[in-house]
Amino acid sequence: MLSAALVAQPASIDGTVVNHATGQPLSGVHVRLMTGDFGSRGVEQAYGAISDKAGHFSVTGMKPGLYLVMLERAGFVQTQPPGLMPFATVPLKPGQDLTGHKLEMNPRAMILGRVVDEYGDPVPGIAVQVQPVPPDREPGGFFGRWGNPTDDRGEFRILTAPGKYYLQASPDRLDNCCEPEIRADGSNSAPYVATYYPSAADAKSAAIVQAAPGQDVAGIEIHLRRGAPAVHALTVAA
Repeated sequence: MLSAALVAQPASIDGTVVNHATGQPLSGVHVRLMTGDFGSRGVEQAYGAISDKAGHFSVTGMKPGLYLVMLERAGFVQTQPPGLMPFATVPLKPGQDLTGHKLEMNPRAMILGRVVDEYGDPVPGIAVQVQPVPPDREPGGFFGRWGNPTDDRGEFRILTAPGKYYLQASPDRLDNCCEPEIRADGSNSAPYVATYYPSAADAKSAAIVQAAPGQDVAGIEIHLRRGAPAVHALTVAA
């Protein structure tokens, strides 16, 4: 009974949210702490607080466990920790009062541009992803950030953290299921393939886009490449 009572003791967390670029405290940040089995059952318990003028927040009466920390404030994005997780985590033991915990946010950066074909015409419906350049983030350590598909003018905009990025435009792979047409005029009928900015086949040949805190990077233009269609294997049941 004593051990069960100890395990049931609530925990608390007290800390400050700061601007990573300046070190100054950030007010009005929505701090969310969530625990549960994110792989199956999802969130079991969620707590929240809003940082005050000094950037201070406090949450008490928490169930012990490992918490996923998510921060929200207009004009800012959460600073991402090293490793595979895109969000910070905080473990809280039974009865623990964690004080002086610092959380950081970055002034958001915006990358704007458009995707065009070989004639310079806009291509709608193309997904564009930002991929951090190593060593800022090791390959596989960040899942990338996708913007909305390009609009009817081929334009895209991606809100992201400051940093150095590769941009990759990814056409719908369902359109790449067929063999290229045979054309008498010799024009290329192969489907469009994933293309790195400005018109590269892979990240090694791509240009790097640097996004500064609180600034917009505009005028990016990705020229789609054509290539061999994807090969789809057919599995026949025995």
